[in-house]
Amino acid sequence: MEDLGNEFIKKLPVILDIYHLSNLVGIKYNLLKDILSNKDKYYHFFYISKKMGGKRKIEAPNEVLALLQKYIKNEILDNILVSEYAFGFVKEKNILLNAKDISIKR
Repeated sequence: MEDLGNEFIKKLPVILDIYHLSNLVGIKYNLLKDILSNKDKYYHFFYISKKMGGKRKIEAPNEVLALLQKYIKNEILDNILVSEYAFGFVKEKNILLNAKDISIKR
């Protein structure tokens, strides 16, 4: 199990501080500081119609924030080992597989 832990750590980027993160992502340090301090400023809002009536508010990140989010997803979140029992937000798993697994055990 310890070897697995060491392999897991090697996949994750080392981020020393906010300045280092800005260099890894490829955005200016002052811009990253501003994003962290004023996140609402980096989203744009719009509404779409729902099938059953009414409106749904969509909050979409602007290009720079989306770049930061993509870096975090691709370089960190996608490289975190997840329990074999986790199904939510796990690639190639879904609630139907979870239900099938439960029904087989009963």
